[in-house]
Amino acid sequence: LGYKGEGNIDVTLSNLSPLGEQIGLVKFKISSEGMLKNGVAGYGDGTHLVKLSGGLQSGEFVWSTDIESDLKIIGDILYLHALSFPDSTNMDPNVLRTYWIQVNMRDIAKELALEAMAASQEGYGNFGGSSEGASFNALAQKSAPFTVGDLIKDDGAPESLLHYKLVPDPDRMIEFTSLLMRKYMSKDLILADDEKIRLHDAFAKITGDIWVDSATETVKKISFSGDLDDDMFGSHVKGKVALGVEFSDFNKAISVDMPTPLLTLEELQVRTEEYKEVKLKRVEDQVKLDRLTLIQDALMLYYDANKKYPTALS
Repeated sequence: LGYKGEGNIDVTLSNLSPLGEQIGLVKFKISSEGMLKNGVAGYGDGTHLVKLSGGLQSGEFVWSTDIESDLKIIGDILYLHALSFPDSTNMDPNVLRTYWIQVNMRDIAKELALEAMAASQEGYGNFGGSSEGASFNALAQKSAPFTVGDLIKDDGAPESLLHYKLVPDPDRMIEFTSLLMRKYMSKDLILADDEKIRLHDAFAKITGDIWVDSATETVKKISFSGDLDDDMFGSHVKGKVALGVEFSDFNKAISVDMPTPLLTLEELQVRTEEYKEVKLKRVEDQVKLDRLTLIQDALMLYYDANKKYPTALS
């Protein structure tokens, strides 16, 4: 199937510390589109285009990003080709433009499992294909963070396209969040009674819509949004979040070609270290050139004033 999605987050984060109130800003916009296979084991191989713009700020730390990338997934391997990236990156722009970066998700999952950062190796690679009862889809069905609400009449829409409101179930949302943390981070969500009440109130503000084709029983579009001003996970979150995805080309056959040329993460790391060394040498050379320019300018000023050059430099 094909998909096209857009999302944005524009919020401020604040919390109290011994140094006083700390304020952070998070402002991202993400868009993505692509094609992927839909099999009995979940979603698998596919081609994707992802764009991310915006950034975040916390105190004096500022991280801005403008990333556009082609992605391919073949089995357990993710291939990444950066089309645009921030000027401040420490990676060689020519390398990023030339090569696809090969990421073995299965190996990363093993490393995370060994470091107790992930509960298991499941959920990586073909991201729908973990064992029954442990996949993201299974957890979502178990906790059902939304229920279907009223049917909404959309004037001008095809008769077969049914539009329903999605009603949040905050208790299920908290349960779902806890399951995801345990699955992907090996951490339990521990909340005091007052924290749970506040998180419950925040999740209650996230609403959604879903459009279903009654003739084919396929989801055509789904969206979520929320306007928050609540305490969540140790911070006060204020602002808007939104996410929407449209689906198309159901049952359309796709093929994912092997990208080339390739660099592994290890090879990319070597190239990056080499680039950083060259970059540092260029900075050092520029300092020397700047000093020579100052000397040259001083000599010219001396000549203009004395009609001769000095016989020695002190």
